[in-house]
Amino acid sequence: MVSSAVIVLIFVSLLCVCTAWAPELSQPNLTFTNSNKTAHRVGNVSCYPAAFARLAQDSCAFHVRIDSSPISQNWLTFGLAKQGFALTNSDGMGRTANSWGIAEERTSGGSIGGVYACSKTSLGSLPRRLQEGDVLSAVVD
Repeated sequence: MVSSAVIVLIFVSLLCVCTAWAPELSQPNLTFTNSNKTAHRVGNVSCYPAAFARLAQDSCAFHVRIDSSPISQNWLTFGLAKQGFALTNSDGMGRTANSWGIAEERTSGGSIGGVYACSKTSLGSLPRRLQEGDVLSAVVD
């Protein structure tokens, strides 16, 4: 099964403004368009391919919008990670050491996503499954 996910970067903050993904920091098999504001995973390329953005300062808030994330044999994760996070072959944001975030299995029978901290420590569940149009936010402080 071929699937793809498109996530659009919408960085807005009173503390800092980030305007694009940083392809040079991200997994090289991802496709970046829209002046690097859109990250696209084509098919099943890589295992947990990571798209990263460069934060302008230590305190920053950022938001991404899910434009497309079809039901498939994949996971969608979103969150924060310390510098040096693997570009591929991790267990995704929040489910890997030194990261915090949400993770959802995108299969048709997959459960509602969860909130995780530093390597699978579950902090709870999302209120519903992630869907197109959702805006995900994170704050670094």
